[in-house]
Amino acid sequence: MKQKSNIILGIYDLVLGITAIVIGIQMIQSNSGIFSEYPTEWLFKLPFNSWVQPGIIAILLFGAGNIFSAIMCLNDSFNMSWLSSALVGLMLLICVIAQVTILGEWYLPSVEFFAAGIIQIFISGYALTTRKIS
Repeated sequence: MKQKSNIILGIYDLVLGITAIVIGIQMIQSNSGIFSEYPTEWLFKLPFNSWVQPGIIAILLFGAGNIFSAIMCLNDSFNMSWLSSALVGLMLLICVIAQVTILGEWYLPSVEFFAAGIIQIFISGYALTTRKIS
């Protein structure tokens, strides 16, 4: 029987994964490589010429990573499915902290991504503590 905590975590991972893919596609398709959600000045501080490379990273790392975690949680076939979710959440936090460190400022999406990573880690911890040992 599937545990409620794994279902909650799986749905949260799925939402994060779909969101990351949508944002990544928007970044890749943005006119002249400038993603309107972020200030253009940021490109001068980052190691990228446009938002295409970060868009690809968002799709592959956070989109695919979260969807993989969602499948593991919803399939409930692996006793440590919470771990993949926690790792993707930790990677998100590390990326946000690196971004804030490089840019020297917080921006609204940074706060939202940071909160999403924290929530993902907390739900992963909840799934760990409520899992049934088989």
